[in-house]
Amino acid sequence: MNIRNLLSIALVLVAGLLLASAVLAQTGDGYDLTWWTVDGGGGTVSGSGYTLTGTAGQPEPGPALTGGGYTLYSGFWPGGGEAPPACEHPLTGVSVSGPSSGETGQTLTYNASPQPGNATTPITYTWSSDGLVSGQGTNQASYRWTGAGSKNVQVTARNCGGQDFDDSQSVNISPACTEPIVGVSITGQDSGYTNVNYDFTASPDPADATTPITYTWSSDGLVSGQNMATATYMWTTIGGHTASVTATNCGGSASDDHTITLSAQGTCTDAITSVTIGGPTTGDKNTDYVFTATVQPSNATLPIDYAWSSTNLVSGQGSANATYRWSQSGEYQITVSAGNCGGSKNDSHTIEIGIKYVYLPLVLRNH
Repeated sequence: MNIRNLLSIALVLVAGLLLASAVLAQTGDGYDLTWWTVDGGGGTVSGSGYTLTGTAGQPEPGPALTGGGYTLYSGFWPGGGEAPPACEHPLTGVSVSGPSSGETGQTLTYNASPQPGNATTPITYTWSSDGLVSGQGTNQASYRWTGAGSKNVQVTARNCGGQDFDDSQSVNISPACTEPIVGVSITGQDSGYTNVNYDFTASPDPADATTPITYTWSSDGLVSGQNMATATYMWTTIGGHTASVTATNCGGSASDDHTITLSAQGTCTDAITSVTIGGPTTGDKNTDYVFTATVQPSNATLPIDYAWSSTNLVSGQGSANATYRWSQSGEYQITVSAGNCGGSKNDSHTIEIGIKYVYLPLVLRNH
């Protein structure tokens, strides 16, 4: 078939479609159709290496109709508007938010936020795997680590824009708080004199509470020892004065108050410069153990007052020798305050109760 014949056939098809599509204006019975258009489909004719595609009539004018995520174009050749973009709102970035610190064994949650906020969905999120518990593929992931140290949480996001964007956050993981503080008590003198130094010691409960422990002492009369277990106070007025402390560790905090009543200072030739506790460092449950407080100088001016920490104290309060007994295994701390007219000094002593040690024989090899 030559080109002339091909064109002739195409013209015949077009003429036929025009005749078939003509609609005359009609009126009557309350209806009035006073306009009409000529529209038609199309077809393809091919031969001798050529292809002719055509339509009869024109596409409907006007914009595309859109709604509900769909677009309708009129005519055999779509027209009336531009084709929608392949990705209307491509990603331009992503950011991670979540805690910057935690403990081993603790579950931490992190969120990924896309930019822009209306980025075309679906968006896939790929989280780093170290410590990941759940949330892979979503915008929220949970992490938990068994080891302490510096960790890194990273997310990579992608949508129909086809480009990857990532962000990360460092997380400092510390060892879990195995022994949180449940209480604290102050050991110190109940009476004394103005214008002399008195030491007060805070003892945490339990004695082996997880460190570090910070001690916050009240400031009135404080001479030294802020953030330490033992603080030194001095007051210039007679009457009652109170030292307060709050002890805090990874598991929480606890507070205690201690009141001392002061009178006017007399003559004091030999103030106490130190005190030490002597006694066992290990022991058994339900057994009495005696501890002795020794002051320096040995000729310190009398009288000397001894204030022992009261937990598990059996007898000896106010004297140089105190007896303690424990019914539960664990590590315990004893504190004493020794004071005279020149002020006071404190000391602490630790004992382990009910902890058994196995000693293996030493075997030597002769050469």
